[in-house]
Amino acid sequence: MADGPAFAHGSAGGCQTNMMLEALVIAGLGQLALVLAALCVPRLLKWKQALAPQRTLTRQVVWAHAITVWGMQLFFGLLSTLAPHWLLEPTPLAAAIAGFLALFWAFRLTIQFTWLDQEDDAPEGVLFRGAELLLAVVLGYLVIVYATAAVLNVWGVLAP
Repeated sequence: MADGPAFAHGSAGGCQTNMMLEALVIAGLGQLALVLAALCVPRLLKWKQALAPQRTLTRQVVWAHAITVWGMQLFFGLLSTLAPHWLLEPTPLAAAIAGFLALFWAFRLTIQFTWLDQEDDAPEGVLFRGAELLLAVVLGYLVIVYATAAVLNVWGVLAP
């Protein structure tokens, strides 16, 4: 289905579908930007020094989790950028994936402001504060776009 879902062409929801396709591509690009930025996190937060006193297994678990989450973000960023129509197909799987992504990013946004201790070790300066604000905007956008895609799919708004 290289041209996207059949309902994107000529249906009453065609304009809405096109807007969602564009929003999903932007969301995918946002995730890919986060993937690139995440490559700087270990250096900026001095993970090598911070994890050095930990046991080998603890260091390996931290890195395994970081790499797993990074890979997942890369995959979903590519999916949203290269095949956004797959997330709008009128199927339970498409709705479930969009819903999962909305929840994933909602949890990440909540954690950013409720759990992460940014007073002790966070880098200081305008650049870091600006990056944190940009992160919040991107995370909020991801939540809204994926939640909208999931709801529209479940309600059948984009279906023929």
